[in-house]
Amino acid sequence: MLQRAGVDLVVFPEYAWYGPSDLHASVADRYMSLLAEVRAATRAWPAWVVTGTFLHRRPDGTLESVSHLLRNGEVRATYVKVNPTDRERQVGIQAGRSLTLWEIGPVRWLPLICADVFCQDRLTDLFGDFEDTGLQVVIVPTASPYRAGEPVQAKWERDERIFQALARRVGAPVVKACCTGLLFGHRFQGRSLVATPTGILWRVEPDREQRPLLAVVDLQGVTPPLLEELAA
Repeated sequence: MLQRAGVDLVVFPEYAWYGPSDLHASVADRYMSLLAEVRAATRAWPAWVVTGTFLHRRPDGTLESVSHLLRNGEVRATYVKVNPTDRERQVGIQAGRSLTLWEIGPVRWLPLICADVFCQDRLTDLFGDFEDTGLQVVIVPTASPYRAGEPVQAKWERDERIFQALARRVGAPVVKACCTGLLFGHRFQGRSLVATPTGILWRVEPDREQRPLLAVVDLQGVTPPLLEELAA
């Protein structure tokens, strides 16, 4: 499908490789084997691959949330989450040191993980006055907690307040890829979207937030999105 659709970039959600019965500590101990499996599975893909996140155990025993950029199964860049949630901190997940940029040939990509979008004050260290960021895309693997009874309008207002505002600030599309279902004892909702400086280009409709989806989105908005439901 990747070749047929002309896909250049694949983004997996935060915690994409874990299931309902997994525990933080046990998956961190499987970090190397899980990464090896993902590298092998994506080696033939004709696209850049953002792995979502893996939990990795540091030498001091604490954990960190790591995202990798792959090409032909090889790790080309890595980023560590700088703003773990309170839930994550309670199980020993520590913050990375700083935001970073992935240099992809002549262009730049900005990786963020979930709650890192609330650290936009740190972006000035990367971009100064934001006059010319040189960014092509912002990539945000995310785990969005399920909010029972939340009105659709409130969800959409949050999309615009956080993700469209970020796209407008850095002058580049923001790709948010969300997990869904039960993970680590909590329920999450698949609120994936693509925001641009001028609006929300695409987002998962409310009635599909609990269904695993494969979405192919043209970041220029020239062709309509392609959606395929995946097995839960």
